[in-house]
Amino acid sequence: MSLEMKIMVAMCDGNRGFGKNGRLPWPRLKEDVDYYLNKVKHRNNPEKKNVHIQGRKTWQGSHRSRTSDHNQIQIVISSSLDASKDPLHPIVVPSFEEAVKVATSPEVKSQVESIWIIGGQRVYEAAISHPLCKRIYLTRIYKDFDSDVFFPSFEDAFTESSDPEVDGTIREDNGIQFRFEVYDRK
Repeated sequence: MSLEMKIMVAMCDGNRGFGKNGRLPWPRLKEDVDYYLNKVKHRNNPEKKNVHIQGRKTWQGSHRSRTSDHNQIQIVISSSLDASKDPLHPIVVPSFEEAVKVATSPEVKSQVESIWIIGGQRVYEAAISHPLCKRIYLTRIYKDFDSDVFFPSFEDAFTESSDPEVDGTIREDNGIQFRFEVYDRK
């Protein structure tokens, strides 16, 4: 059985923005944070791990709140990050293709249940066009915020679908409406 990649992202509905200065551009939405963490950390098989593929800025932006989790394999795409100086010791690779190669290698693949793509912009762009990427979990924020990174167009390759574990009703927190959506590769 081959592993499939899944994207996890939240973006503004109009401008597709998802980050500003290394952070989310909107105020904290507790339900979305909980949804994100539940999805990317969940495993059906407690013997397996999840892989998280991300760029250096995403890694460093969320690093301050992260603790070591032995149920996750962190792969960071970077040409400058020194993993030996990082207390959480991610696997550092120079490209998206190298990240996929590591995640799907026999020694890693045997330990893995899911591969999650968690940002940033160039990583999302590469994942959307990769044949192993089969699903996008998107939180649509119904307000635009000033952003400096944007989620790429995916609608030509993916179609909205459903997941019995995802409630797609519109919610509101901090005066911001948002909705959880699921897209599958066409």
